[in-house]
Amino acid sequence: MDFKQIILLYVVHAILFAVGCGFIGSQKKMGATLAAALGALLGIIGLIIVIVSPRKDVYAVAGQLQKYKVLFESGLISETEYTNLKGKLLEDNR
Repeated sequence: MDFKQIILLYVVHAILFAVGCGFIGSQKKMGATLAAALGALLGIIGLIIVIVSPRKDVYAVAGQLQKYKVLFESGLISETEYTNLKGKLLEDNR
């Protein structure tokens, strides 16, 4: 194997792991971009890190939004506070 073939093999390997890790990472808290970078740079070790990372907790976000809505509807927080809390929660959990 010459140098060009080794480089090509590494690039193909990095792309495959980046795509696979990015797909799995999109369902995790770390996100697709970081997961893809880990896959491309670390290969199988990056894949293991992505697999064992915590998942996004969609139900916790929905529950928190419901609590904010109850606080708003009961008059304990203003509409501005409700909008700000909701926006921050959704932005933090993208």
